[in-house]
Amino acid sequence: MKRFTVLAVAVLAVAALCGAACAEDGYVRLAIKGTNVNLRPQPRAGGNVVAKVNAGDVFFAETWPITDVNDGSKWYRIVFRPDPKDGIVPFVNTFFYYDAELEAEASPAEAFVSAQFADAAPLAAGDMDRIMETPRGGGFSALDTSPENQRRMALDKGGVYHVSGLLPEGSDRKVHAIYREPSTKSAQKKYPVTEENEYFGATFVTDKSIPGWLQIIGDNAWFSSGWIETDAELHQAEDYSLGEFVTLCLGANVPEIMHKWGPGKIVARDNSVLEESWWHAVEDVTKMSFDGLEVSFTDARNFEFTLTRRGAGMGGIFIGETWCDKDYLKRVFAHFAPEKIQAGKSEGAERWRLDLGRDGWFYDYEIAFGSDGLVSELRFHCYDANLAD
Repeated sequence: MKRFTVLAVAVLAVAALCGAACAEDGYVRLAIKGTNVNLRPQPRAGGNVVAKVNAGDVFFAETWPITDVNDGSKWYRIVFRPDPKDGIVPFVNTFFYYDAELEAEASPAEAFVSAQFADAAPLAAGDMDRIMETPRGGGFSALDTSPENQRRMALDKGGVYHVSGLLPEGSDRKVHAIYREPSTKSAQKKYPVTEENEYFGATFVTDKSIPGWLQIIGDNAWFSSGWIETDAELHQAEDYSLGEFVTLCLGANVPEIMHKWGPGKIVARDNSVLEESWWHAVEDVTKMSFDGLEVSFTDARNFEFTLTRRGAGMGGIFIGETWCDKDYLKRVFAHFAPEKIQAGKSEGAERWRLDLGRDGWFYDYEIAFGSDGLVSELRFHCYDANLAD
């Protein structure tokens, strides 16, 4: 009996470790159960149908289901599909459906399935390695977020540049290979820049220090982050650059944020109907809690956080670091109309507030200082504005 008890404890310990590992991966395998199961473009019943799938179909989804606050139903966000040749590929271009609002066919980058019609299981051996090779798995991880590099980028007006003309019209070149290092001798990443994905999102350049090479990151992670060999033109959108820099520091999606800032926990994951006119009618809001960091995340353009973790920073603003004082911050914001700094006191602390951005994307900072004059809290909020309203 004693031997059985020890074995049982060992099994439970292994199971607990497996559960922690599965959560840390941020992804699960989903086996569809049922016939003609609807995949939706949003985590709710009704409206458009991306595709109908059946028992035997398998997809890869984020670990944490989303709750529809209207009816309490649970929905998985599907982001990958199995592929006989490549193993795992992003969901985009898997299905096409007619979008009544667009009055055209659409190809979603993700889809949702009711948890009622899917069984979730841990990833198989090697799955996570293949996921990390995909654009979504790579996310914004190419960015060096060390204090030294963040400081450099912050003083360079945010240090984020946009690249255009990677594949000029009429050019014989149709593909740019992406390398792990700025050398053609280094390994290539799986997803290159092509005519098909070049304009899916903004292409950010975060390191242009090596002649003939650019380090690029896609804001929607349509291709793997890395280095390309090119002399393409660069430009910096000063009204956006600092905010885009913060976005890249936080992470591209929920699993990446959990990896970068964890260990942490999902506090809530809801399909919430928001009243503010600048948001879409329905948003998927994920609230995360870490040591010294609280995040409310919809996507890489719509989120807010409060950072108090000593020694940590985003967008070149670090908590409790002696070099990150008021003089340094004034230099960071010097290119963005320093008169926009609204200084005051709140909750017993000196606070600065800045409202920046324009033309449909806005962001604001609230920075609190301790008695030593150093940053004690950073709050950041960014959102897409619907300028048609």
